[in-house]
Amino acid sequence: MKKICIIIITIIGFQTACAQGKILHKDSLLVDIDYLEKIVKEVHPGVYRYNSEQEINSLFKELRYTITDDITEGQLMLALAKAVKKIQCGHTYVNPWNMRKDIRNRLFDKKIYLPLGFEVLNNNMIVTENLSQNTVLKRGDKLISIDGKSAATILDSLKTVVKQDGNNYSPIQAFISLYEILEIRWDVFDI
Repeated sequence: MKKICIIIITIIGFQTACAQGKILHKDSLLVDIDYLEKIVKEVHPGVYRYNSEQEINSLFKELRYTITDDITEGQLMLALAKAVKKIQCGHTYVNPWNMRKDIRNRLFDKKIYLPLGFEVLNNNMIVTENLSQNTVLKRGDKLISIDGKSAATILDSLKTVVKQDGNNYSPIQAFISLYEILEIRWDVFDI
């Protein structure tokens, strides 16, 4: 297996994607977060399965704390993804397929952000498919970094938003692997 360091200047990354979308106003968002908290506490059947009431209260307090000013739809999506991940329910996550099409298009612009398929094995990103112009990359190569960020850093950041049930971390590697590279479908890495 060859170890490869990728420098990609033109790829739009997760942070760039999160800078997209309409501007949302702080005061309205805080009202929405209050409503979300009420709904989650009253309706979610497993909200206290892995968290105490105090932990759930802290989750929403932290979410409100991240809204210090007006933010974009993408920044809200990232904040919500980090917050709901702490509920630890695999059915509770920010799902782009449940968004209105216009919002989804603004956030992701129907672009593939990484023209590579990869599988996460033992916390390593292993190339499974290459649709980039770089023909040096081959199936089985290990990605060391992307655009100056180490693969380990990228994987660690993805783990803060990917869904999971309780303390079961085993499916996370499969969730953050990039299996299908299509223009109309996004994987966790793209999102």
